[in-house]
Amino acid sequence: TKRIPVGAGLGGGSSDAATTLLALNRIWATRLDRDRLCDIALELGADIPFFIRGFNAFAEGRGERLSPLAVQPAHYALVWPQVHVSTQEIFADRGLTRNTKAMKMSDFSAAADLGSRESAEDREFAGGGLIAQSLAGFGANDLEAVVRRRYPVVTEVIEHLAHFGPARMTGSGSAAFAVVNDEATARAAVTELPSQWRGWAVKGLSEHPLAPW
Repeated sequence: TKRIPVGAGLGGGSSDAATTLLALNRIWATRLDRDRLCDIALELGADIPFFIRGFNAFAEGRGERLSPLAVQPAHYALVWPQVHVSTQEIFADRGLTRNTKAMKMSDFSAAADLGSRESAEDREFAGGGLIAQSLAGFGANDLEAVVRRRYPVVTEVIEHLAHFGPARMTGSGSAAFAVVNDEATARAAVTELPSQWRGWAVKGLSEHPLAPW
C-alpha cells in the first residue's frame, strides 16, 4: 500500500524500484549482494542505491557513493500542495544552474557533530531534533529556485513551514519539509492547511524497514 504522492520529490518511485529489486532477489534466491544490487539500481535511477543500502548517508557522485551517517531520528512537518512536478522538466529548465560549491563530507560531519553537542546540552529538544536542524541549513537544493519560479505555491508552502523550523523543498518538489523540535510541533505545522494542501507529521528512520534483507 503506497501513500507517497507522485511528483512530490519524495523518492517514492525510487523506493519502489529498490523494494522490487530487494524482493525479487529474495523471491528468486539470486543471492546478489548489496553491491551488485546497487550496480543494477544505478542504471535505473541515481538515488535508488540509497534505498538499497537502507541507511542515512551522505551521497556523492551520481548518488552511488554513500557514506553512512549516524543521525538520530528527528521529527518533520511535511506538506505537499498537490502539484505534480516532473523531474525531467526541472532538469531541462535553462534556468537551472550547476555552479553550487561542492560539499565535502568533512564539512557535513562537522555540522552533525555540532548538532550532537548542542543536543546534549539542551534537553528541551527531543531526540535528534537539533542534529537534524543543524544539517537542515547545510548545502543547497539547486532545483528549488527553478521549481519555485515555475510553481509559486511551493514558495507559499516553504514560507508556511518556516514558522515552525528550518524549511526547504525536498528533491525536485513539489513537497517541502521543516525540521521541528517534537511531534507536537510537527502536528501543529500541518493543521489547518489550505484545503488543496496535504500535510503529515512524520518521524525519520535510521534504517530502511527492508534493510535486514
